[in-house]
Amino acid sequence: MTQIQSNLIIGKKENISDQLLLLNPYQIPVLSLVGYGPAVTQTNYGWIEDKLNAMNDSVSASALIDATSIVVVTGTLFRPDQVIRIGEELLLVTAVATNTLTVTRSYGGTTAAAIANNAIVEIMFNIKDEGSDARDSKYKARTNLSNITQIFDDTIKISGTAQAISQYGITDLYLYERMKVQDRLALELENAIVNGIKFEAGDRRMMGGIRQFIKTNIVDASAADLTFKMIDDVMLKIFKSGAMKDATKHVLMVSPIQRQKLGLLDDTKVRITQDSVTLGRVVDSVVTNYGVLPLITNINFKDDEVMVLDANRIGVKPLQGRSFAHTYLGLTGDNMKGQIVGEYTLEFKQEEAHARIRNLKIV
Repeated sequence: MTQIQSNLIIGKKENISDQLLLLNPYQIPVLSLVGYGPAVTQTNYGWIEDKLNAMNDSVSASALIDATSIVVVTGTLFRPDQVIRIGEELLLVTAVATNTLTVTRSYGGTTAAAIANNAIVEIMFNIKDEGSDARDSKYKARTNLSNITQIFDDTIKISGTAQAISQYGITDLYLYERMKVQDRLALELENAIVNGIKFEAGDRRMMGGIRQFIKTNIVDASAADLTFKMIDDVMLKIFKSGAMKDATKHVLMVSPIQRQKLGLLDDTKVRITQDSVTLGRVVDSVVTNYGVLPLITNINFKDDEVMVLDANRIGVKPLQGRSFAHTYLGLTGDNMKGQIVGEYTLEFKQEEAHARIRNLKIV
């Protein structure tokens, strides 16, 4: 009885998504870090995020020591009978008109002082009269976010002559070329995860990548060298956003050049693997005031950037039934042909839980 290999049956899909994860993690660091998430069922995939109202704001105009009107940046955060603090002074909000607060100064026996432009306004708590009616609620709408799926594909084609002649060190030329295509598609997916720009034109779609999603915690280094203070400062921003309340898995992902620069720093804030056989050292992680960040190199990063990413808030998801698969197309004339196709999207939750430092010195 003639036996036919199942993966050579024309039109039969062979799922190879797990094989892509077997690549060197230095080639596909984000994909290796997070793996594949559950499949999505639509080409436009959405998720909903929610967060508490901020507990602080800032003044947008200076005010004199006896002023009873304070102009803030975000008036929607405030309401009557709210106690706020500016410096060491407590103030009672009695009315809100757009971004202008009418306040009672020196509340609770505190001492009034002139208020400088950009001064921080802390929302302390609401105060309530005994026996008073329930106050109006302050609703904050949830945010709808989305991304779209992107198709990644390529073709393997081996001529009859190439199949017939001897190939040095290669026993199966078709399989050899297929593995090369798999590697290339994995790199394309990783590149889209990092650098993708969400775009749709008819049936052509590009998914948004990590760099496009991070909007809040972006630091411009102005061509300065990467320092531990820069990393600690963005971790403080993440901490203040409340992103460390739940289980997190933050890592420091860097370009090869910035990893080299970190390796040259002699500081107690790096953990180093010392090689006892050969000269040299390798930085494994960076110690911050808000946790230890494993260090991961990403060749898809720009030379002048590093990012703090929370792996628990990143998902790489295939479209249902569209995980990377190889399909043998059979002989088409004097050649053997097959294709690999996969369709994926990036889920990037709570962008304030991540950070990016850009425009770092690279020489």
